[in-house]
Amino acid sequence: MREVAFRIEDVIDEYMFHVARYQNQHDYLHKMACCVKNLMSRHKIASKIQAIKKSVGEIRERMEKYGVNFLSEHGNSERQNTWHDPRIASLFIEEAQLVGIEPPKADLIRLLVQGESKNTVISVVGMGGLGKTTLAKKVYDSEIASSHFDCKAWITVSQSYKMEELLRNMIKELQREKAQPAFDGIENMNELSLIKKLREHLSEKRYIVVLDDVWRIDFWGYVRNAFPDNDKGSRIIITTPNEDVAPSSKESSIYYVYKLQSLPHDKAFELFCKKAFQSKERNCPSELLELSHAIVEKCEGLP
Repeated sequence: MREVAFRIEDVIDEYMFHVARYQNQHDYLHKMACCVKNLMSRHKIASKIQAIKKSVGEIRERMEKYGVNFLSEHGNSERQNTWHDPRIASLFIEEAQLVGIEPPKADLIRLLVQGESKNTVISVVGMGGLGKTTLAKKVYDSEIASSHFDCKAWITVSQSYKMEELLRNMIKELQREKAQPAFDGIENMNELSLIKKLREHLSEKRYIVVLDDVWRIDFWGYVRNAFPDNDKGSRIIITTPNEDVAPSSKESSIYYVYKLQSLPHDKAFELFCKKAFQSKERNCPSELLELSHAIVEKCEGLP
């Protein structure tokens, strides 16, 4: 199907070059001359279109023969229902399973509880698979964070999001914390009303909000209005694979960019052995040492 799609694009380009650019000619004789000149090109294009139609028909026949129905409405809904966010598993990893997380965890907790009383944004930056979500979750769940802040919320943003839905989820998360009063009518509120409700709720509180997996550069510009700067030492953590997305430390002294580093080889090998060899000792068998080190090298320090 991908190959046929490329062929269709090529035929359209050919048509635009040989035929379509002459359609708007006002000189009748010149237009007719071009039409005659392009008869051969038209014939070749028509032949290619017929061949493409034949290929599409053959693809459909094979799909029906082997019961492939992923283009149907039913197939699409099935695919959506069976897709799972790969980051979910990283939210439930036990501390004992982690390797090399203590130094960055200590750094982030220090940024949370020390420093300015103004709202501070901490962006955890690193390529996909480096463990940004896992690190942020361990910091978010830590006893220090829980006792230091009046309320907190964890929000997964991702590449496609609806701002109103994101704000509603934030309100619901904050509502669950420490027996906060319920918010009425938020399902019918628009974006402006939701921002006002959030600002009102957070105005006298020291809060921590994690915005996980942010991709859009303009995201912080939109969502920052929901967080009142009440001079109480509130913190916002953003995780992103793209440093351009992170609010720049050059822009303000209250914006920190924390670049998460890949694991050194010894730590990466330790983690690999924990995952690959589930025996009590979790040691690599001697006959697999060379192969195991080769696999770890190929992973380049990514957990």
